[in-house]
Amino acid sequence: MLGNLIQLNLAARMCPPTIAGSMFAMLMSVSNLAIIASTILGGCLYEVLAIQSGPAFAFTVVVLMGSATTALCWCLVPWFP
Repeated sequence: MLGNLIQLNLAARMCPPTIAGSMFAMLMSVSNLAIIASTILGGCLYEVLAIQSGPAFAFTVVVLMGSATTALCWCLVPWFP
């Protein structure tokens, strides 16, 4: 939730007040699509790996992949004003 609030705060500071409503709607749409896609992708990956290597290994891989993609987001931070 903290990350979501940071995104909303950044979007509010970066966009002009005249398009704030449209920007908020677009940001929420992109966030919702990303949540749906990551849930589906993570679930499919877990199911495939659980069948092949066991549930403990599948869980570890999914958690590590989520942590890695979250850490990669820090590469974007230097471009923010």
